[in-house]
Amino acid sequence: MTGVKMADEKSQPTFVIAAPQDDQPKKSSRLTRKNILIAVVSLVITALILIAVLVGIRLYSDHELESLKLQYSMNMKDKDNQNVNQNVSADANANIVQYDVQKDGVKATILQDFDKGIQVSRVESESGVACYLAALNRSNAQEPSKLPTTTPTPGDDSQTRQLVYKVDNKPIKDLSFLGKRASTLCANVPTHWMVPSCDGDETGLTNSTSADATHSVQKRATVCATCGGYYCVCGCCNAVCGSFASSTYTWYYSNGVYYCTYYMYYVSCRVYLNAYPYYNCYLGGRQYYYPWS
Repeated sequence: MTGVKMADEKSQPTFVIAAPQDDQPKKSSRLTRKNILIAVVSLVITALILIAVLVGIRLYSDHELESLKLQYSMNMKDKDNQNVNQNVSADANANIVQYDVQKDGVKATILQDFDKGIQVSRVESESGVACYLAALNRSNAQEPSKLPTTTPTPGDDSQTRQLVYKVDNKPIKDLSFLGKRASTLCANVPTHWMVPSCDGDETGLTNSTSADATHSVQKRATVCATCGGYYCVCGCCNAVCGSFASSTYTWYYSNGVYYCTYYMYYVSCRVYLNAYPYYNCYLGGRQYYYPWS
């Protein structure tokens, strides 16, 4: 407001201008030290809870991967003095059985998930690494509760079973449906679906020469013959010929049976070697017998 101050008559009038004053009292800030402290504490608690959840998830995942229990091991040498190793592990809670096999420089992991009904095979050889998925054939599989806890002794009366699969050339991009263990097993590895194949005939098998055995399909001389212009790989007393997705077959021993699995794009022939006695199989002067015979 503006005020005027009058002097006496002899002096000049004096004008005094005063700044207007706010009649309303100033409001104090709503954020007090107490409010700030509460906010900081809340943020810290939220961060700690988030960290605890993430750590819990990680521990659960690690436990899931480590919960396989070794059931038994088989470690021997075959007649070619090659190391033959098989470890069999199981997780009863997850209903999973895993075979880790190494023979002739080939490493294979066969994971059988009985809850999901899927078999996952990770094959590592000189030609590379790949994973193959198939529906689990329960008639060829042993559940965790039925596995022996001591090392079995394969005998001459053990059977062999040839499993030939046709591989889909198109890789699978998303493996999350497999679950933590299988998706981790095949992470960053080309992974393909495969289905059982009944293709091929039993004619036209020709013994291979030593030169054939150096063919790139398998450097360790499992190339045993040719058929219809295709190379053949022998194992478990069988010869399978055609175009191979994997440069080798894989095998594992379970419940008295040797399983030899072939991963194919195309099958031209497959022949049982019809050896006698049946646990010693020969073709072209080379023996394709049980690993423990």
